[in-house]
This record gives sequence, C-alpha cells and structure tokens, in this order.
Amino acid sequence: MEDERLLYNIAVSYYVNKMTQQEIADANNISRTKVFRLITEAQERGIIEVIVNYPESWHVEAEGKLRDHFQNSNIFVINCKGKSLTDAYDSTCEAAADYIDGIISNKAVFSVSRGKTMYKLVQHLRPRQSYPGMVMRQLSGLLEQREPRFEEMTLIRKLADLYSCRAQCFALPCILETSELRNQLVESGTVRDIFQAQQGVSIHCSSVSTLEPWAYHLDPLEYQRLEASGAVGCMGGLFLGQNGQVVDTPLYSRMISPSEKTLREIKTRICIASGGYKALPLLALLKSGLANVYFMDSNLAIKVLNLLELEQMT
Repeated sequence: MEDERLLYNIAVSYYVNKMTQQEIADANNISRTKVFRLITEAQERGIIEVIVNYPESWHVEAEGKLRDHFQNSNIFVINCKGKSLTDAYDSTCEAAADYIDGIISNKAVFSVSRGKTMYKLVQHLRPRQSYPGMVMRQLSGLLEQREPRFEEMTLIRKLADLYSCRAQCFALPCILETSELRNQLVESGTVRDIFQAQQGVSIHCSSVSTLEPWAYHLDPLEYQRLEASGAVGCMGGLFLGQNGQVVDTPLYSRMISPSEKTLREIKTRICIASGGYKALPLLALLKSGLANVYFMDSNLAIKVLNLLELEQMT
C-alpha cells in the first residue's frame, strides 16, 4: 500500500503539479533515477493514462514521413488514437506479433532480447502450426534478477514451447567482473558453440530503452561514465549515441551479448517500442540502422518526428 501511495503521489506531482523529476526526487528524498522508474511503473500499471487526440489519419502520415526519412527501414506506426498508454503498448506488441507469426518458418533461427516488451510480445504470439525445425537461440547473458520472467533465457524457452522447437540457452550473467573471466566462459564448451552459431540467426526481436534502467545494473561510477560517453539509449546490449553511433565503452569487454557486427548480419532485425519517453533512443536507433523493421505507437512516432524537425531547425 505504501508503494502504491508513492506511485500516486509522484504521478500527481509530475503530471498535475508539473514538477520536474529532480524536484520530485528532492521532495521525496529519493534519486531522480528512481522517480523515472516509478513514473514508468505508474504508466504500466494504468495509474497514469495519457490520451493524445490527433487527427484520425495522422498515424498514416507519420508512418509515411518516417519511411521517407529512413528509407532502408520498414516502419509500422500503430494507430492509438483515443487509447491509454497501456492499451497503446498492448496494440503495438500485438501488431508486431502478427507480423512475426507471418514470417516465421521451419528453417528460421529466432532470437529475442530481454525485457517487458518482449515478454508482452510472447504473450501475443499465436503460432499457426508447430515448427520442429526452427531454433530459438539465446544471445545475451542474464541481467533481470528482480524480474526473471523478463530474462532472455526464460523467453527463449517459452518461445520454444510455443512453436514446438529447440531452444539453445546458457545460464551465464550478462556482465562479468573482468574481461578475462568473460572470455574464459565464452570459450568454454556449449557456450562457445552457441556463440559461434550466432551468425546463423535469421530473425532478432528487441526493444529500445533509455539509459536509466542500466543504473540498476551498474555501479554508480560505471553509470556516470556511460552517461558521459554520450549514450542516450540501448538496444540488444549496444549503447547508442544521439547521432546513431554505437558508443565505445569498456563495458563491452565484460558483457556476454551480441556485437554490432553480429546484429547487423541478422537479416530481419525487429524493434518494438511504445511510450513517448522512448523518442530520443528510438531516433538514435533509426539513425544507426541496427534494426530494419520497426513497430511503434502513433504518439511515439509523432514525438520522433518532432525531434527530427527540431534537428533540422538547428
């Protein structure tokens, strides 16, 4: 009850009283990162519901403008007029699930990243048949200790059950203490074989995140260095700068996650994103070309276009 009361208080402070996240943090004696997380949680739990009233055809126009700007990407903007944030999120994941069900084949090698969006995607998948020849392959180590249902390994196993196919998993952490330990683990037995087979992945599905969630997985100094590097978001364990460049960070040498080269070699790279707060990292991802198929809600698409217009004005 205490946690729920705090969610309501922060929601009112941010959306009604128009306080900044730092002002809310100071008033409640908590960090700004925790305020961001609580605002996001309030949105996901339906405590906050923001409805944007834009013209009926705006999502079609937004989709066209984004496709013109990023011509190497297949972009789908989901019409969320009159929908709450929760319903918009659900509709976006459902649309992506329909697309994936249509491109899956018995020869596919499929991978997904960790996270709530991928968890929601799996819930929406409706296989039309079993695919015993397909392989579900884990690419990254474990990170979500607080929410194991969002872990990549858990999702890969669920997908394998769903499609009646094989799962290739490994129970290793995403971030190791040293690069030497990481290399030793990657070069051992089954894990080495899985990593060598990464090049065989044909479909990869992920979301894009802001930088803030990484504050819970890194020590304060590491996180400060990551912020100072210019990173504004992350996809599949790769940190992106505002101009779409993959930010160079020593973290990569300690992480069990796919490299930029590995991701770019995957034929179909799907990103699913919902929520206006993801506009900046999503724009960075669009510029990077790390994904080539996008599903986003119409409110998020409009915010991405607004950022593009601001860039053109400066």
